[in-house]
Amino acid sequence: MERTPWPAVLAVSAVLVSAGCAPNTAAPEGRAPFAAPPPPVAGKTPSRSAAAPKSADIVRAFRDAGLGVTKSFPLSRSRLGLAPPVSSDMTRFLIPSLGEDAGGRAFVCEDKKGAASLVDYYRALSDSGAEFTSHVFTKDRLVVQINGDLPDAEAARYKAVLDKL
Repeated sequence: MERTPWPAVLAVSAVLVSAGCAPNTAAPEGRAPFAAPPPPVAGKTPSRSAAAPKSADIVRAFRDAGLGVTKSFPLSRSRLGLAPPVSSDMTRFLIPSLGEDAGGRAFVCEDKKGAASLVDYYRALSDSGAEFTSHVFTKDRLVVQINGDLPDAEAARYKAVLDKL
């Protein structure tokens, strides 16, 4: 039985992969290779703002406003359950007055359409039964979902903080 020369196979594979993955720096005919994006149109706001807060900034604002938020931690997509995967910037936060593991989630969605689908998901979940009730607030691409056991007056304070961001 003949042995395969694995070092040679690996070396050839590495060369082939790197050659196929090299960036194409040639510009299409008639275009500059690195054209700047067009300037923004007056009166229109781009869907992604450079100054948009991160989800951790939203939670920090709640904490700074004295709203009873204690612990917070990044939330991964795998922990979202059936919620639409429209955000890669998510933070879970705890509100001890609601119970040991109760609180909410802050999301920065990829775009406003994604934010709307996330809001629709949590509102539909709330409509499905009392145990799934939650407060849902949005501003542009930002979405906050809080356990429905939080009194409405207290939830309004979270919305007021979000609206100021």
